[in-house]
Amino acid sequence: MIVILFAIYLIYSLSVLMSKFASLQENELYFLLFYGISLLFLFIYAIGWQIIIKNIPLSVAYPLKVIVIIFGMIFGYFIFKEQITFKMIIGTALIFIGVFYVGKAYE
Repeated sequence: MIVILFAIYLIYSLSVLMSKFASLQENELYFLLFYGISLLFLFIYAIGWQIIIKNIPLSVAYPLKVIVIIFGMIFGYFIFKEQITFKMIIGTALIFIGVFYVGKAYE
């Protein structure tokens, strides 16, 4: 189920990616196409999320959503040629540490 959870988070990340592609379009048809694909990914994510929370405790599934940050940085770097800065890495590390400690507090 954890593999499916990460796949669902990847689909969520793809919806954000398609939204960014939509925002870059000057042609209305392409804008609607990318935006529609984004909505389709969100629909798939919503159904997948319901399946996940029936099988994995929410206290486990939701904190793992921070992986979306990593997917976002990877997509930004390889697709949009955005730089991954030291501040981004430190910020991501702090988020992961925070999620880890909050998760440990509720065990």
